[in-house]
Amino acid sequence: MVQSDAIEQIPAPGARQLHFAGDTVTFHIKVPESWGGQAWLRTSLGHARSVRREILRQVDRQENPLGRSWYDIPMTAVEKGHYSLTVALTEVGHFEAKGYFLDTDSADPLWPPGANTAINVAPADTCSANIIYNAFVRQFGPNKNGAMVAVDQTIKSLDEAGYTVIPPSGTFRDLIGELDFIIGHLGCRIVQLLPIHPT
Repeated sequence: MVQSDAIEQIPAPGARQLHFAGDTVTFHIKVPESWGGQAWLRTSLGHARSVRREILRQVDRQENPLGRSWYDIPMTAVEKGHYSLTVALTEVGHFEAKGYFLDTDSADPLWPPGANTAINVAPADTCSANIIYNAFVRQFGPNKNGAMVAVDQTIKSLDEAGYTVIPPSGTFRDLIGELDFIIGHLGCRIVQLLPIHPT
């Protein structure tokens, strides 16, 4: 692979981007105005099925990926030395892309220095309104509002003497009883349970 510092790619080679299905991503290649030829984008975008198939074959059959999902798309000349291409992101998955320039008098493509640009495409329905509620189950139940510590004099005296008093743990049923508030009132769409340990 012949790399040339005279080629600039936007987004930069090696960059990692997160998008959502339905978005578009625009690539630009800039070369010296005196160069004659054509800019191309080599990418796996739009070939999610082929990408997944190669991953599964690599894991299940120990086959080396052959890059069947890669293909080249010609970029449009915006002005002398500047090429552009906008790609619609229609599939969910992990994809890569990199632009190159093919000089009129050469069969060897010239690549911008750096690694491929990584593009992760998430489902469109996860792009907004995703408040995550971190639930620590221990803190639910009878001691949720600190009521037990305030009432129980034994706990209060131990606490004042410098001991660490662990109140009774909440349960999953206690957390379930709060879901209407967490989801309905707070508007959380995801409940993440912190690690559970036996007490």
